[in-house]
Amino acid sequence: MYSGPFVFKGSLSDDLYRHFMLLFVTLRILSCKHLVSLYCDYANDLLVKFVKDAKVLYGKDTLVYNVHCLVHLAADVKKLGCIQEFSAFPFESKLGHLKSTN
Repeated sequence: MYSGPFVFKGSLSDDLYRHFMLLFVTLRILSCKHLVSLYCDYANDLLVKFVKDAKVLYGKDTLVYNVHCLVHLAADVKKLGCIQEFSAFPFESKLGHLKSTN
């Protein structure tokens, strides 16, 4: 969520990096109440472009159900609030800790 643009810059091709940045910017918008209120429709446009470009960059086999669901994410945010308010997104960083306790 924070280091991706720095980690991937220079290690991905320009096309793949721009594609990643579509998702990065969208998630940044959809995870902030203030940005959602201003740019939710723009985030939706970015997600639609992300999914369309995924087919071109990675092939049509990439368009599985989970990728398709991204085109509905902005609408869900409009109804339910920013991502942290209705998903397990905030707990993502705890996954490594949870796995290591077994």
